[in-house]
Amino acid sequence: EGLPIITTGTITGIPVSGNGFYIQDGEGAWNGEWVYAGDLEINSLSIGYTVQVSGIVIEFFGLTEIEAQQIIITGSDNLPAPVEISTGNFNEAFEGVLVKFQNSECTTISDNYGDWVVDDGSGSAIVGDAFLSYSPILTQLYDVVGIGDFKFDQYKLQATNVTISYQEGMPVADAGEDQLNIDFGEEVFLNGTESYDDG
Repeated sequence: EGLPIITTGTITGIPVSGNGFYIQDGEGAWNGEWVYAGDLEINSLSIGYTVQVSGIVIEFFGLTEIEAQQIIITGSDNLPAPVEISTGNFNEAFEGVLVKFQNSECTTISDNYGDWVVDDGSGSAIVGDAFLSYSPILTQLYDVVGIGDFKFDQYKLQATNVTISYQEGMPVADAGEDQLNIDFGEEVFLNGTESYDDG
């Protein structure tokens, strides 16, 4: 802590707050970092840009971060693939790292801060809304991709993508042309009298 650093990485996320960004220099644990930009201009930055960051390594309320003094765009690159882990194994190693939870059940819906909780059976994990505001359905299974964060003494996955998890072999409702007239989140009632086995 307090040591100068020059590092490079690919920008994986820029929160709505706009006061910094996440970089990653490889796939998996211990390869990500939060960069606090302070008063530096970052409006020209985009996800996928590769940058060189000069600054100081600090601990900010438990989160290891780089307090940037200079940011140089060096090019662009593909984002690292998210590392798939269980919700119960989400820890410090995944701060600043793209992570994926699969088949994780929503056990607590969004609170006043936009946080909600998922559990794949291994332990609970908090999902935050720094990038994406989402209204989950209680007990629904989700696949969640996001970036590891640490706030208020809790590890939190700042979601970048949330999809409903469909387990292989489970039936999927097909309402034909009628489903084109239904909005997401609207309550529907299904009549299964014409169900059939397609395989």
